[in-house]
Amino acid sequence: MSQNQRLTPNAKSLRQWICEANHNTLTQTGLCHHCGESFEILKHRSICPSCEQNKWGLLSGKEFMVKEIIAH
Repeated sequence: MSQNQRLTPNAKSLRQWICEANHNTLTQTGLCHHCGESFEILKHRSICPSCEQNKWGLLSGKEFMVKEIIAH
């Protein structure tokens, strides 16, 4: 999206607007149900690096930080 093309909540649903806004996602962290190790999900491709099992629960990573909001 260019600097001149700013989306507004009126143009799209609020959810779409937030997803296309300028933001950073946080690291997704999982907890292995097999060995209890916590690990970065994307870095290890959803496989626990300690026991190589793929049964885990999400500890964090649904959040995101908004870097900028421009209102007109």
